Amino acid sequence: MNTSTPQSTAVRTRLREAPPLGVAVVSGAIVLLVQVTAIFAYLDIQQPTLTSFGPMVYPVVWITAGIVAAVWVGRTVDSRRQRGLGVVVGGVYTVTLLWLSGSVCLITTMPCSWSNR
Repeated sequence: MNTSTPQSTAVRTRLREAPPLGVAVVSGAIVLLVQVTAIFAYLDIQQPTLTSFGPMVYPVVWITAGIVAAVWVGRTVDSRRQRGLGVVVGGVYTVTLLWLSGSVCLITTMPCSWSNR
């Protein structure tokens, strides 16, 4: 049973034919809109006392940049080997950031981050 409409088929066709950078930028804009909406909702509901905007801005920048890069690579790289290498590099990078922030403790004999916790 095929439930796709002519409109959805046309949208998918246009997306397939769209330039990779354009699709990546639009994806980043959508993610940015969702994040900013979530931040404003959080601020409105919780009404925290803000001493710095950095902790709110940095994750938004990195998450948006990561989504744009992932979408762009997903549309431009055809080799499975290159995609696999990208997943490994991204995974190591993510785990390193989690360790540096103190969110993950990799080895119990080492400090869990660069911070003094």
